[in-house]
Amino acid sequence: MRSLPASLTMPDGLDDAFQAFRSCELAINHPRNAWALAEDTCKFVATLIRRLRPARVLEFGSGISSTVIATELIRVPGAQLISVDHNKVFQATARRTAEEHHVSEVIKFYRCPIRPSWWHGKLLFFYDIGPALANQMASLDLVLVDGPSYWGREAAAYAVYPHLKPGGLILVDDAHRKGEREYLRDWSKLYGGALEVASRQGFERGLGIFRKCESTSPRRMFGARECQRAFFAAFKRAARNRRRLADCV
Repeated sequence: MRSLPASLTMPDGLDDAFQAFRSCELAINHPRNAWALAEDTCKFVATLIRRLRPARVLEFGSGISSTVIATELIRVPGAQLISVDHNKVFQATARRTAEEHHVSEVIKFYRCPIRPSWWHGKLLFFYDIGPALANQMASLDLVLVDGPSYWGREAAAYAVYPHLKPGGLILVDDAHRKGEREYLRDWSKLYGGALEVASRQGFERGLGIFRKCESTSPRRMFGARECQRAFFAAFKRAARNRRRLADCV
């Protein structure tokens, strides 16, 4: 399977973050478990925020990343993190950790159920973003996609693209996995040059990076075969995760 194309240009601060993040000292001890955002990615995100100083950050998947991001944003006047999760246990833990580190004031937590919905002709599972959250998603500078794992993350870019500033970044964890590689390519297929790709090696679980280069609508719908595959894949995903359905409400 071919790798994602590498970007030829980088926004200011991104190259610097790649050079410096490994020496970053996190303000929180990393738990080193499978559910947490990988430590090297946490360090990169923290370093990137120090250099870019974004005003509005959105994360899909609450966790240690919430405190890592908030610890950096608290130094940026008026900055805010919007943290979205469907799992009340994960989000409660993230909220408690942020409170213990005295950074909860810059975080707004939203718990959103997982629902099937149509995105550019595809049936996909994703967070059900209600009006209250949608109103908070304007003018995003940075988006971290680290959930939902079992239900798929393809819809993340489709959900945030209209709200992302030109020059804004989408970071995708677990970019080494086959499923993630497939939907990252689908993002590039749908948006074309409007999303510039920078896929970097050397991260424990892989890291996909997209930059919004222009404010344009998607240039096409997905084709009939792609939509058909997504339709049947959604039913297979629901059957495979039937024991987790109660956790999605």
